[in-house]
Amino acid sequence: MLRGKEIASASVKLSSNRVLITLTDDLCRKLAQASVNIFDTRGVKRPESDIVYEITSALEKTVKKHSIKKVRVIVNGRGVGFKATHKALRQCGLEVLCIKDMTPIPHNVCICRSKVATKLS
Repeated sequence: MLRGKEIASASVKLSSNRVLITLTDDLCRKLAQASVNIFDTRGVKRPESDIVYEITSALEKTVKKHSIKKVRVIVNGRGVGFKATHKALRQCGLEVLCIKDMTPIPHNVCICRSKVATKLS
């Protein structure tokens, strides 16, 4: 599907309790998707090695099938799973070309009216 190209794009969406990785080709066609919870069922934070293992096992078949060698990473969100994601991509045998952070940065601090009203009262 990659038509001889070995470069793919990995979009990583981080949140406070979940990591979502989508692997796409140059034409933005989805090749694979992996979603991992940071916390287990008891609410305890899982070790980084477990997260890496789940991501690697989900993406490894697709990487071999499409003969992907290099990947561009686009990160969106603030979360704890970025290091685990980077390590998992390297364990799949992928060379990370660049990491682009697309996390939105607030220019003005947005304060809800309810919070303002309670501070003024």
